[in-house]
Amino acid sequence: QGQPFAGGTLLYNGTTSPYNHTGLTSATTYYYKLFSYDGVGYSPGVTANATTLCEPISVFPWTEGFEAVTIPALPQCWFEDPASGGWVTTNNANSTNDADARSGAQFLRESWLATDEYIWSPGFQLVAGTSYDFSFWWAGDDYAGWTGDVFYNTLQSSVGATQIGTSFVTNGEVTTKTYQQEIYQFTPSVAGTYYFAIRVNCPTSTPWYLSFDDFSFQTTPTTPVFSISPASKNFGSIYVGS
Repeated sequence: QGQPFAGGTLLYNGTTSPYNHTGLTSATTYYYKLFSYDGVGYSPGVTANATTLCEPISVFPWTEGFEAVTIPALPQCWFEDPASGGWVTTNNANSTNDADARSGAQFLRESWLATDEYIWSPGFQLVAGTSYDFSFWWAGDDYAGWTGDVFYNTLQSSVGATQIGTSFVTNGEVTTKTYQQEIYQFTPSVAGTYYFAIRVNCPTSTPWYLSFDDFSFQTTPTTPVFSISPASKNFGSIYVGS
């Protein structure tokens, strides 16, 4: 009888229920329209939509610089907790009271009067006993009043989250608009999917913004070690080149 849903793709024509739609792309919204047929014609149809889950990232290094994000949305598979927080993607033209982007023209920003506001990364598929580095660059606004911490969890939620290391900025510290990098090392004891978050607190409206850019996640780099054995004492000069 042809395809009743103009512009769509006919998935199934039969009587079996339920129908399983397989081969989908992660983090993608699909729109469906279901029609019944009585041998004469189609019904008006019932519409529905569903968004597939985000697949954990397993290829490293991973980076996020916010350049491909539509302002003010967050990157795909990131999550703001609570949803009413002040985390947004913005650009250099939006304010004169923040640090602008570290690279490119877009970056992540959090605003004043924040109370336990988390921004969660996508999930990462990690191997037990392997050391990983979660890193980012941040800058302030020339004011004090901010507190910033890093957490991990096995889901994108502050419930049950565990803090990693110490605060990267504390309430009494006067921030600057110069970006600095923070690297947090994490070694999971159990293999699985892990999420990482920045939590910001700012109890007053005196400061303006904290800016974040150039996130990365990778296995902890190994540092080459150069050594000379005690037996190799008779030498004049040592040169190192590339």
